[in-house]
Amino acid sequence: MSTEENKALLRRYIKEVWDKQNPAAVDEFLAPDYKRHRSPTIEPLTRDDQKQLLTKFRAAFPDIQLTVEEIIAEDDRWHFARPYGPPIRTNSWVLRQPVKK
Repeated sequence: MSTEENKALLRRYIKEVWDKQNPAAVDEFLAPDYKRHRSPTIEPLTRDDQKQLLTKFRAAFPDIQLTVEEIIAEDDRWHFARPYGPPIRTNSWVLRQPVKK
């Protein structure tokens, strides 16, 4: 996947999952064996954990809209900055193209 395709996929993930408040769309973007490592002392989140976290987060902050200030992508890695909290970094292999139905 090209750098620009990685950036477009991340933008689409934010739009579909966060802005449209659709946790079910996580399955279209995160691989079945997805693991989100938040800390060396905490178990990583699975794809289902991520959906539950999203649901709880949206219940607490129903009007939140993510604003991507910057996406830096190179090869199969990306990073995006948002106006609050620490930066999010990951590898594009945890994201995947949606399956056409």
